[in-house]
Amino acid sequence: AVYNAEYGSSGINAEYGEYLEIIQRAINNGKYEEAVDAINIVCSQPGIVLPESLVPQLFPSLTNAEEGYLAKCCKALEKLLQFTSINTIICQMEVQLKQGFEHSSPLVKTLCLRQLHRAVLDRRNLKMIGEVGVMKYAIMLLVDEELSVVRECNKILVALAAYDEGILILFSDQGVKLLKEVMSKSETIRYRVFDVIIDSILISDQALECANTTVAAQVL
Repeated sequence: AVYNAEYGSSGINAEYGEYLEIIQRAINNGKYEEAVDAINIVCSQPGIVLPESLVPQLFPSLTNAEEGYLAKCCKALEKLLQFTSINTIICQMEVQLKQGFEHSSPLVKTLCLRQLHRAVLDRRNLKMIGEVGVMKYAIMLLVDEELSVVRECNKILVALAAYDEGILILFSDQGVKLLKEVMSKSETIRYRVFDVIIDSILISDQALECANTTVAAQVL
């Protein structure tokens, strides 16, 4: 690996501060692949948690990157994000999330959608999610060609139906408008939207009630 080749036998035995210095220097010098290799090595060690500030520093390197690097970088970002609070991800990394949702690679889109799924599993996050407005991407990406991306969107939207606050987001005027817009793309997308609504109804009486209202009935 590039990381081991350049930094020799100190490798895994280096102190936390040394690891961080190596990673930060690589990023500062534009050597993102070295930084990513180092992060993946460091994060594989028990008890070591790298700072969340590395996440926004790595995101620019995803632009026009090759598939091999994207896979390694997404792996590193996922390891960093698993120790990052949902509040930080949603409120302080909003720009990075949007960049990820709009990225051409399904790897990057899936990475960001998984963070959104983490968020909707806790009802305490729903007000914040509604205010930031990132939920629209879970609807918009139902049109994606990659089924892995579509599955993540479905998981997020159905998870919303577990809570009254989530149902209000899903079946809000804006939510229904977006659902109608994506449905118009093709019959395939229409059935994907039906799947979301039916799955939501199956787990929530409140969702069934909303689906029977005049607004949500427009989708059905």
